[in-house]
Amino acid sequence: MGQSFYPLTPVDVSPAITGSWQDVACAAYIPAGATGVILHIVNEDTGDNRIYSLRKKGSTDDRKAGKIANNGHSWAAIGVDSNRELQAYIETTDVKIYLTGYTKSGVTFFTNAYDKSLTIEEAWTTIACSAEAPNAIGLIFEIYDPDPTAWRYFGLRKKGSTDDRYNDTLFHLFAIVGCNGSQEIEGYTKYTELRFYLVGYVTEGAVFKTNADDKSLAVAGSYQDIDCSEEAPGAVMLFFEVTLSGSPYNYALRKDNTRPDIYLDNRYHCWALIECTDSQHCEGKVCKTSIKIHLVGYAAVPVGPTIETQNATGIKFDQAILATKVTDDQGKTLSVRHNYGKTTAYGKNTPWREGKHTNDLITQTVTELEPDTMYHFRGEATYVDGTPGTVYGADKQFTTLPGPTIETQDATAIKSDQATLATKVLDDKGKTLSVRHNYGETTAYGKNTPWQEGKHTNDVISQTVTELEPETEYHFRGEAIYED
Repeated sequence: MGQSFYPLTPVDVSPAITGSWQDVACAAYIPAGATGVILHIVNEDTGDNRIYSLRKKGSTDDRKAGKIANNGHSWAAIGVDSNRELQAYIETTDVKIYLTGYTKSGVTFFTNAYDKSLTIEEAWTTIACSAEAPNAIGLIFEIYDPDPTAWRYFGLRKKGSTDDRYNDTLFHLFAIVGCNGSQEIEGYTKYTELRFYLVGYVTEGAVFKTNADDKSLAVAGSYQDIDCSEEAPGAVMLFFEVTLSGSPYNYALRKDNTRPDIYLDNRYHCWALIECTDSQHCEGKVCKTSIKIHLVGYAAVPVGPTIETQNATGIKFDQAILATKVTDDQGKTLSVRHNYGKTTAYGKNTPWREGKHTNDLITQTVTELEPDTMYHFRGEATYVDGTPGTVYGADKQFTTLPGPTIETQDATAIKSDQATLATKVLDDKGKTLSVRHNYGETTAYGKNTPWQEGKHTNDVISQTVTELEPETEYHFRGEAIYED
């Protein structure tokens, strides 16, 4: 599952011009490839409800009757074009639009919305969206009433749910709701004049509840912690449905106290898309405990593959074999390698091994290690297709064997074109060695004598090198390895 929803620290992107559609540029805040934005709409006018509307740039949709409550707020999600622009209409500059997140390829927005309004009143009715939203797991709706003075009961739920929340709305709002495998939801309205517009859909990066989790607050008048770690594991954003009845109507939802304190009105029914902490907590505040907050879904980070670092084998004084097992490839092809080094900063990597899947064991030999030294290592896996989800195996350690000790002797029998090189084995560490000499005109050496096998402590290995240049300085040294 790829990540599709990305929260941002809120930034004001409100148009400066009122009474007409205005471009809202978001390229400074969201990356190329973004498909849409998540917005927090706030009406700072304490006396009057104010009209606002949103559309993807390039759309001809023109819904400008819906309002937001005076001293009120709501959330929205709408598409952007390839230049990362949308269009907004605000009645006055009291209406503020805050960019709080964006979506990527797992969320698709239509240029012009599809009218999916109900023709049946006072009954939960199927809304089929498979033609418009193939493979969708969730749907994004704009709820709009052409009559801004009317009160309209409505509800939305995933097909198959037994939730029965429907309530008034006087205002203009956006909702996100899960659908079944046939891309169906259910809607309820008491008035068929109320319009349901499908503005977008979700195909990955989110989880939607069939029946929502009640996360209502037991204390009014102050911010309270909302723990969703059990219901929304791995979430980066939480999708709430809020239902209010009877004045007053004030509520707030936010990540934590690092986010603005927007504790305002919403009559009576709304959805909120809220950033959460890394531990899947957020904060809520209500003016009365009869305000109900339900978790209807959440946006999740990608689920990466799982791998298991194995114990090192074939350990010698200068090399070892590292191994990692793929325990779950999440249905995709992996590339796997090892990180290793003297600390958990690692610093060195083996080459990638591609085309790996569940139960594959990847073994790689690392060489040129230091004797009698502890090394850390771990496996690393990533999806071949570039899907986010790189993971690391647990850290493991091994210690190289103590190396033999040898002593390079002085050269003897030096002539114009040859010399005899010698090395003494001081300590074979109880194992049989092969010994040779490296030699050349610099300390890069470049030439080697043949290996002499079967050597032990106190053995002196003498080797004559020929075809040397007259009157030329040569460097040489002994080299020893264990034969096993």
